[in-house]
Amino acid sequence: MINLSNATQLLAPNPSDNRGEGSERRQDEKALALPARVFLEPPVRADALWTKEQFIALVMHMMNDNPINHFLTVWRGDDGKPGYAKADSHRRASEHAKWTYDTITGKARRKTSMGVYSKNADNESTWAALDFDAHEGGHEVAKDRAIKAFSLLLIP
Repeated sequence: MINLSNATQLLAPNPSDNRGEGSERRQDEKALALPARVFLEPPVRADALWTKEQFIALVMHMMNDNPINHFLTVWRGDDGKPGYAKADSHRRASEHAKWTYDTITGKARRKTSMGVYSKNADNESTWAALDFDAHEGGHEVAKDRAIKAFSLLLIP
């Protein structure tokens, strides 16, 4: 079951608006609606939640106004081992987000992913994450902790 509620506005990238070293800024006039709360049972792929444009907007929001090439590229080598590297100076987060989405949907010629940094040069962030692992099989404990943590964030 998927329950998307309380739509909120997430701002889309505008490549023509540059700041400093060419960071892509989010613009009000290009806002895309994304869900503020998402409940999933069982888990689903990202493309069940977001269109490609919404996914790119989410990634650009998570870039925290960092320069457009300030992210991690992620891949698997020919030997199957994961690889991670800071993006080259000519890379653009919005383009890499498109390739990442294509990987999720099975349409990529070459599989890739990306990672974003949790804060910008001013030590600010627009997002946070909590990770409750169940590596040792404690799925119910992890689920219980996640639900309790999430409940603390709910607005009364």
